[in-house]
Amino acid sequence: AYHIIAEAESNEFLSKFYRVKDVVHTYIDKNELYTLRFEKYQYEGGYKSEEVIEFDQKNHRATYKSLLNNSLK
Repeated sequence: AYHIIAEAESNEFLSKFYRVKDVVHTYIDKNELYTLRFEKYQYEGGYKSEEVIEFDQKNHRATYKSLLNNSLK
């Protein structure tokens, strides 16, 4: 699988007003080029989310999990 990482972070000056630190991981099947897994860790101001989505492409299903409260969808 390909592993793609995207990051966003506010600089020192902006962090004094509104701190941002986001990281996103995506795992893509090398041969078929579809998403296998998506992870998002988002910290913006007072907002926080940590989420994982697992994709079952063959059965057309996805499972969402919040890592903060363990909720599943």
